[in-house]
Amino acid sequence: MKYEIKSIKIWSVIKIGFFIWGLLGFISGLYIAVMAPVLLQLMDSMGGFAGASAGFGAIGFILFPIVYGILGSVFGTVLTVVLAGFYNLLASLFGGLELNLKEEQLKPLNLQFPDSPPSIQDAPAESKSTEL
Repeated sequence: MKYEIKSIKIWSVIKIGFFIWGLLGFISGLYIAVMAPVLLQLMDSMGGFAGASAGFGAIGFILFPIVYGILGSVFGTVLTVVLAGFYNLLASLFGGLELNLKEEQLKPLNLQFPDSPPSIQDAPAESKSTEL
């Protein structure tokens, strides 16, 4: 089967892009928060920046992932929306991406279940006796 991606809905790009770029920004912020003190201390020991690592602490470890996550979400989503709009423009002029998909016939599963326990309906009826 042949399919063609004629356009990409901008709202779906915004939703998915915001989440993905926010997650990538948060992970990048964690990486920088872990590596920055090490690199600053290395440069401090080499005489590059005297006392540069003294101001970096727990605040940086908390702040970097949050700030990178927010900035990554905003700027990454804007970039993704611009690229999706550019794709929509080019797809309207030249045609979209063509996909050639192979249809696969799914076979039904023949599951064999063990004998099920008797249900309430299968139980023998109990005689009701009323005593006065």
